[in-house]
Amino acid sequence: MKNASPIGKEWFEQSKALSDYISGKTVAEVTGIAVDGGYPTDADLTSSVTMSISDMQTAVERAGATAK
Repeated sequence: MKNASPIGKEWFEQSKALSDYISGKTVAEVTGIAVDGGYPTDADLTSSVTMSISDMQTAVERAGATAK
């Protein structure tokens, strides 16, 4: 993925960056992250994550629903 990524990061590096970004956020904040076709559009996030995050947003939403 590193060669295909415009920011030169592997999947695990991008996954960690997303995890760090959403740490401490509420479910609503995570599911409210702006995406276009599943890809983040926020400049703070696109500097470290270029992969689709929609499945991860869904996982956070389901985990939040289960925790209630």
